Amino acid sequence: MDTLDFFNTTIGIIGCKGRMGSWFFNQFSSAGLRVIGIDKTNLTELSDFVTLCDINILAVPVPEISKITKLIGPLLKQHSLLMDIASLKEKPLRSMMDHCQCEIIGTHPMFGPSAESFKDQLCYVCEVRSDYWLPRIVNLLTQLGARIKFVTPTDHDRLMATVQTLRHVIMTSLALTLRETGFDLLRDSTASGSWFREMIKMMTHQFDQPSELYADLALNNPYSHQILQTFENENNKIVQAISRGERENILRLMTLAQSYASRQNNLSTVTKKTLGDVE
Repeated sequence: MDTLDFFNTTIGIIGCKGRMGSWFFNQFSSAGLRVIGIDKTNLTELSDFVTLCDINILAVPVPEISKITKLIGPLLKQHSLLMDIASLKEKPLRSMMDHCQCEIIGTHPMFGPSAESFKDQLCYVCEVRSDYWLPRIVNLLTQLGARIKFVTPTDHDRLMATVQTLRHVIMTSLALTLRETGFDLLRDSTASGSWFREMIKMMTHQFDQPSELYADLALNNPYSHQILQTFENENNKIVQAISRGERENILRLMTLAQSYASRQNNLSTVTKKTLGDVE
């Protein structure tokens, strides 16, 4: 890989002992980049650390970004880069803008630390305040194999309220429902069809990630409440229709859902190939 743009460049990972922080540290080191790291809890040495770096990458939980940017903001070199890899963008980037005069880029790798590399992985990029570093960072991630998608912080967080928070809530509700009804995952799932087993796989895969991550994403995304309120309202409609024995209303709601889903022809084809016919 051509690393000429990063010749004599020191990249610092703040939070290098975390799951994604250590992943980025290892990936960049393997690519031949000069990378140093510091644990996010080592605040006493953080001030000296950031002055050594041309690029500082925040690999810390969303609630901790404001505290760290307040501390390091005045110390960052004006032509250096501060970049984050948080799963939300509005609040972190606002804090970075408020406390730092250096160049700023927001990124969100849409994958976890189990990924083998950047190859074919989606990475969102928010253009905030960067002339020199933006094309170089995009080129670096692209050379490493990532698929780059530019997005505004607001559009990003609105999307994440659906693809992250809504999914997390659906899977958590499923797990709690199965628990309350006495469903035995080992015994009963083997007697179910492939569709339900795929749901169980998605559910168990979700809980491979720390619960703190999901809680922080839900609480710090300003668009979570709206999407979850809509989910609750729509779910209540069909639950109430079933409770009241309103067959026509059930059919009406399912027809609306079917009409929406049928527009997603490509997705529908992939799903059918993966799961087979409806059970």
